[in-house]
Amino acid sequence: MSLRGIFSDSFKYPLMDLKGFLILGVLMIISSITSFYDFGTIINEILFIVTLIISFIILGYILSVIRETINDNDDDNKENKDNNNLNNNDINLFNRKNSGNIGENINNDENNSDSKFDYIAEEKKFRESIYGKKIEILLPKIAIKKNLSDGIKYFLVELIYFIIPLIIISFVAIKMNIVEIFNKFLVYYNQYGVNFQNHIPEDFLLSVGFVFMKLFALVVVLIFIFKIVETIAICRLAKYNSFKSAFQLKQIFSDIGKISWRKYISFLILLFIFSYVFLIASALIMSTGVSGIVVSIFLVSTYSSLFNARASGLIYKERDNNELLNKDYSFNN
Repeated sequence: MSLRGIFSDSFKYPLMDLKGFLILGVLMIISSITSFYDFGTIINEILFIVTLIISFIILGYILSVIRETINDNDDDNKENKDNNNLNNNDINLFNRKNSGNIGENINNDENNSDSKFDYIAEEKKFRESIYGKKIEILLPKIAIKKNLSDGIKYFLVELIYFIIPLIIISFVAIKMNIVEIFNKFLVYYNQYGVNFQNHIPEDFLLSVGFVFMKLFALVVVLIFIFKIVETIAICRLAKYNSFKSAFQLKQIFSDIGKISWRKYISFLILLFIFSYVFLIASALIMSTGVSGIVVSIFLVSTYSSLFNARASGLIYKERDNNELLNKDYSFNN
């Protein structure tokens, strides 16, 4: 599937099941309720525990979206699944019938993963051509126990991958004398109050600005580098249901190679751009007040979470698609 196909599918996916979207949106609001309303100390402490549990359930649910996308379990949530289930035998049968054309495409562009799997890029149309019935894709059902367990694993994987760049950034920040710079700002604030910035020497402000620009650039680069590994790590956690598999770096880089480094990096860049657009939209809606915060969480946060999960699952699925096609092509030859 091409990147265009992946993102086209991902944009449509959250709204394919409005009931599932509604349920997840409500959970999103409940998990964030203490951030925009104060119920009092005791109730807030109770709600914190409740919202923490719900947050883990949401993370686990997002992991289930990735898992079902990778394992191609969309059919498990619709009626007459036995008549509509597309399995590897269907694909292999299609490959053998069209092996000449496929082999020709592979010879023409050996390293182009898009051309290798273009014939099923429009997956829904391909399925409909076999079964003659429109495929209805629904969101996964919530399974509290499983989602909670998966959510904790998801959180720990992200935390571990976040710690490494955090240590690097902290080390560099200390080397750049960030603590000393902060103390100087504090001295000016204590001496001049809220208008302290008007009394800071211009050359000092310029030097501070330069330091923070370099630090910001480092943060962006490190986040992107670790996101390259972390995205595949989360997909492996979803596919193999193994905490250990998320840290098998050799296999992670092997998976990226099977997807195609060029395609995967292009995917991440586009995903960052779309995520930034969602972030801006969310901030603009939130700026209208409490009602805006609720709407933003319910609509934007829910939509973007499902979008990111679906897109991540689809890009990892390319690994399996390319591996399957290469095996079948080798068999035919």
